[in-house]
Amino acid sequence: MKTRIQTFILAVLAVTGLSLASNYFLQQASAAPVVPVVEPVACTFTVSPLTKTVAAAANSFQLNVDVSNIGCAWTATTPATWLHIVPAAGLTSTVVTVIVDANHSPQRLDNITIAGKVVTVTQVGGCGFTISPPSKDFSAAGGNGTTYVTASHILCQWTASENAAWIQVAQGSTSGQGNGTINYTVSSNNGPARSAVINIGGNAYTVNQAAGCTFTAAPNDFTFTEAGGGNQVNMQPSNAACTFNANSLVPWVHIGASANGKFNFTVDANPGPARDGLISAGFNSIAIHQRSGCDYTFSPASQSLPATSGIGSFTVTTTSNMCKWHADSNAAWLHIPNHPDIAGDKQMAYTYDANPGAQRTAIITAGGKQMTVTQAGGCVLTVNQNSQSFPANGDTGAVNVSSTGSDCPWTASSNDAWITVGNGPGVQKYLGSVNVPVTVAPNNGPARTGTITVAGKNIIIGQAAGCSFTINPASQAFPATGGDGVVNVTASNAACPYFINNPPAWVIVTNGANGIGNGVVKYTVAANNGAARSGQMDVAGKTLALTQETANAKPAPVIANLSPGFTALGSKDFALKVTGINFNNNCRVRWNGQERPTNYISNGELLATIPASDLMAEGAAAVTVLDLNANAFSNEKAFMVYGPLANVSAASFTGETLAPASMVAAFGNDLATQVMAANKVPLPTELAGTVVTVQDALGQLHQAPLFFVSGNQVNYLIPEKVALGPALVMIQSGSKHISVQFVQIAPVAPALFTANANGAGIATGLVLRVKANGQQVYETFAQLDPQTKKFVAKPIDVSDASEAVYLVLYGTGFRYRSKIEAVTVEIGGVQLNADFAGKVGGLEGLDQLNVLAPQSLAGRGEVEVLLTVDGKKANPVKLMFK
Repeated sequence: MKTRIQTFILAVLAVTGLSLASNYFLQQASAAPVVPVVEPVACTFTVSPLTKTVAAAANSFQLNVDVSNIGCAWTATTPATWLHIVPAAGLTSTVVTVIVDANHSPQRLDNITIAGKVVTVTQVGGCGFTISPPSKDFSAAGGNGTTYVTASHILCQWTASENAAWIQVAQGSTSGQGNGTINYTVSSNNGPARSAVINIGGNAYTVNQAAGCTFTAAPNDFTFTEAGGGNQVNMQPSNAACTFNANSLVPWVHIGASANGKFNFTVDANPGPARDGLISAGFNSIAIHQRSGCDYTFSPASQSLPATSGIGSFTVTTTSNMCKWHADSNAAWLHIPNHPDIAGDKQMAYTYDANPGAQRTAIITAGGKQMTVTQAGGCVLTVNQNSQSFPANGDTGAVNVSSTGSDCPWTASSNDAWITVGNGPGVQKYLGSVNVPVTVAPNNGPARTGTITVAGKNIIIGQAAGCSFTINPASQAFPATGGDGVVNVTASNAACPYFINNPPAWVIVTNGANGIGNGVVKYTVAANNGAARSGQMDVAGKTLALTQETANAKPAPVIANLSPGFTALGSKDFALKVTGINFNNNCRVRWNGQERPTNYISNGELLATIPASDLMAEGAAAVTVLDLNANAFSNEKAFMVYGPLANVSAASFTGETLAPASMVAAFGNDLATQVMAANKVPLPTELAGTVVTVQDALGQLHQAPLFFVSGNQVNYLIPEKVALGPALVMIQSGSKHISVQFVQIAPVAPALFTANANGAGIATGLVLRVKANGQQVYETFAQLDPQTKKFVAKPIDVSDASEAVYLVLYGTGFRYRSKIEAVTVEIGGVQLNADFAGKVGGLEGLDQLNVLAPQSLAGRGEVEVLLTVDGKKANPVKLMFK
């Protein structure tokens, strides 16, 4: 059955959403009855037993008092303040109960005198010891450590001994009396992580040491052919108990089974260029090299060319679009344009000269493969012009043909009716070198163009229009991205028709391709992905010259990492560091497609200002980098905006500095899918699907024990093993909603609970009143006002000088204080020392403060209580004294 103290503590703590269980025990001695006056009679007395040994814990035992006659008066006395007799006097035979206080010191002995009989009482020692801190972590290098033992009594003796050979308690620290210091040394560790204890006064002080394992990989460099394959790596450990993990840092290398300090791996076949990769194993880097697997195919496999000059082409097909190649000719008469290395499949053009002699061959080489080109032998005919122009009224001209031989046959013909070649229509036959006459009929219409074929060559014949036109503009330049163009056509006569002829392949006429009289011609220039280019097109008989800039060949920016990579909803403006490659002064960081102020730091770093207005919605924001000069975008990285979170002490509801093993209240949205409280000890680390994770300053992850969860509040315990320094608290609900906040972990973060569970007002706790006769009475600090349903102060009486009045306050975050002298309490301006400041057994995270209230506080009314632990102040609370 719960005592009043336990019920009171649990009732107050329940207001904060905590569900805990513990046992408190209170014993009270009965008041002695009044002894009446009687006439003397002949009396004899027997008391049993006359010796008694009792345990160190608070307890009681009974003595039998037998009298020879009713009315025989007897009394019971003892000089021992730790023994209480009920009843202390009588007139008849009875049973006397002796109440024994708990012993926190070595064994003690005293007497009770009952009816002149002496009863000897022995109480075994009850020495208790507290170790602070209770544990310490060491690196693999080892070192020296110190902990402190606090004894329940100055005469309590203790010993300290280790249970592992790698820990050595220093001479002078193996035993002591009262409070003491234990110094020890931890040896270096060349094996796995290990843990041992030093037994100090029956308490286990834990020493943890990080792994010191090292490995040597042999061999650590491999070379494979393009076919791939497998091999094995021997991992030589510094200690036989050491274990390792092997991970491939490239997708084409796969880690296989491991056993007996060895692991296997395989390498995929390589269809592309030579490549290098790494395996990370036991802090070793193992290099993997693989030869190129590129292969190339010519299409066609061979070609035959005529004796005349011309243009040819071939296609090279590769096994990977990363395979590079370069084409070359071994013959002076076959010309391949100069070009950079080509990656992947490509069709390439070449030119060849006319052959004035016998059949000949050339070899084109690309990617290590060859194609044979054969050119037929024969006559070489040279036509001395490509085009001729004639006025609108017509005229006669000539085309000169030179032949390498006088008997070389060739023909000439007109392809248009208004052009006559030679002596008349039809095909004209010739031998050797000849000037071929060309006659053009008068032109009564727009400018026109025709062709004649002379010795296999097409010659353009142009004739001016009877109509005249002007165009504006006559030339236009375009950027590499292309764009739209407009040309205005002005005719000398409204009846003059005009046409658009011969636009380059990268130009599309979109409107006004033909017309009559004045008009507007619209066209579009495609984006240019190669070198700068130029072209022209015929607009109403006029030449429109077009040029276009080269494509920007600079590589696009690449994002590797964002720092930070996440923040909480509603955060303030912050600086986002973007790291990667190919950054320059023209780069701008974009947040969900919108540019943000960007500072160029280096080729690998940009710093962008992200305003608070970008952090108003949860979820992933897309971060990219745009190179304004090259109009090139980077890859996309996701920046996460999580739900906001406020972590405060569950006692004071203030502060972002928290202590190990302290109670915390976290506030936010969507923290849990239902309301649930813990109903068992030890506390669970998951309630209704909600999990609280603390990542400490060493990067270690800890699952926090949970008291209570709801949609807007989670009460949890800071894990005891968390490292000091900055830490990240992340709460994930059963619906996978995540909320985050950065906090600071310090050795102490003192806070006191209050009766109204708001961190202010009347303190949570008890008055322990020890009366002159040793009787102990417990009272509360507060009482419930039935009207307001709030707790109000219950005045404390400290006016009786014969009583000792102890104040017992409950809080959290100060159990790991350095020493009791570092705990000070100021009550109503009076500086006091704490008798006890430490954890409450059985209630996780709950700490207790004991202080003796001086008589000088009598009549002070409501006063403020200020607790300071190791220089850190707790939230002010109040008490009332009458």
